Amino acid sequence: MPFLVPTQRISGHPGVGIGPSEKPVLIEDDDVLPFLPGSPASEARPAFQRGDRFLKLGDQKIEEFADIRAYLASHRDGPIDVTVERSAGRHKPPADTQPERVTIRVGPNPVRHLGLVLEMGPITAIQQKSPAEQAGLRPGDLLETLDGKPIVDPMTLGDDLRSRAGQTVTLGVSGNKRQGTEPVRVTLGQAREYCPPLGLDSPVAIAELGVAYRVRNTVRAVPPGGPAGRAGLVPGDLIDKITIRPPGKARIEQLQEKYGASEEDEHEHSFTLGEENPYWPSVMHLLQRTLPETTVKLQWSREGQSKDAVLEPVSAPDWFNPDRGWRFEEKSFLRKADSLGEAVRLGTRETIDAALVVSRSLQKMGTGQVSARNLVGPWGILKLLFGQAMLGPGNFLIILTLLSANLAVVNFLPIPLLDGGHFVLLLYEGIRGKPASERVQEVLTYVGLALILGLMFFVVGLDFGWIPRPGPGQ
Repeated sequence: MPFLVPTQRISGHPGVGIGPSEKPVLIEDDDVLPFLPGSPASEARPAFQRGDRFLKLGDQKIEEFADIRAYLASHRDGPIDVTVERSAGRHKPPADTQPERVTIRVGPNPVRHLGLVLEMGPITAIQQKSPAEQAGLRPGDLLETLDGKPIVDPMTLGDDLRSRAGQTVTLGVSGNKRQGTEPVRVTLGQAREYCPPLGLDSPVAIAELGVAYRVRNTVRAVPPGGPAGRAGLVPGDLIDKITIRPPGKARIEQLQEKYGASEEDEHEHSFTLGEENPYWPSVMHLLQRTLPETTVKLQWSREGQSKDAVLEPVSAPDWFNPDRGWRFEEKSFLRKADSLGEAVRLGTRETIDAALVVSRSLQKMGTGQVSARNLVGPWGILKLLFGQAMLGPGNFLIILTLLSANLAVVNFLPIPLLDGGHFVLLLYEGIRGKPASERVQEVLTYVGLALILGLMFFVVGLDFGWIPRPGPGQ
């Protein structure tokens, strides 16, 4: 069945909020650690290694990545024992040796927060055949109370309901032409998995209830003694913008020295919040995947006046993130041709697809749908080539072929000095019957040279971080 899905700008390019699936295998890239530095997974001993395959969590056997998510959903607040098979994937040992099995205990992962409670927003979606649908909840409803007590924090409601999975609770619901706050009895389902945000404007999803709801950018409460309280925020303030700042370069180098050299995100990520930008759940999710000593610049408004402060996130004593900080390998497959003819056909289609992606990306850069800050320069291309070369000669030859196709598209742009510019001049000569004057060609050559040099400076600046790349909401 076909679906029409509107795109959303994510990290500088259009997307629909669907990502690749993952394998129950820790990432194997030599440039990336298999865990987030500073997370419980990074502190576990013996240490996790690249390519470790998850066999068991506690007594639960792991077959697919979904099994990991399901287990973590119901084991948030205590240590868990992880049994892995070592030397999996591309580190597979010779056939006459048995892979090593290692059991590693990993502690719980306290949620990092800013000491802010924002207001509950309306329900945006109801899962079919869910407890919420059977109880008569509808999009637009507003959840007010749980068993007669006000729902204080929409971000912790999922934990409250998960602890009561299988039980019957009473929700106070308003909105949707209801007469005040009406009691609705719901028998909750069992905890199957936790639901992290898939896109920037993803709502909070609660699988046990079968609902998803927004979180407004209005401050509902400020617990005393927290980062937001010390910064002077009060209930009623409007959160306008959040900028997540990574630790300084010296701190990142210390983390790399402790855990092993790896590429870590050193860029700021800014998010503008509002009625049309309900990004708080995604910001909170991203905050859990940041490095130690990350800070947050918060901008808020009160009675028309703008204020800002830099906050240091703190760990909650009784609120836990199911994710322990692992980095898993994306699920992929290798398609191999059965004959030379099929290989030529597949190679031709791959080359054409790569050329079309470049041409369409350039077109969307002109309309602003794709950010030019997604471009890479010589250093970025070199790292890409080196990474593919490490995977084998086949990967290296494929990336060289695709790079050549991409350069062919760029070279045919109607810019003086490039072949596309020469083609335009030849077309002009063919229509008019004589070439453009030498003065015109000379001016166009200098214009083309200026454009190409400007582009080179721009992409080199992106490669070395002098120009920031787009964040998730840009």
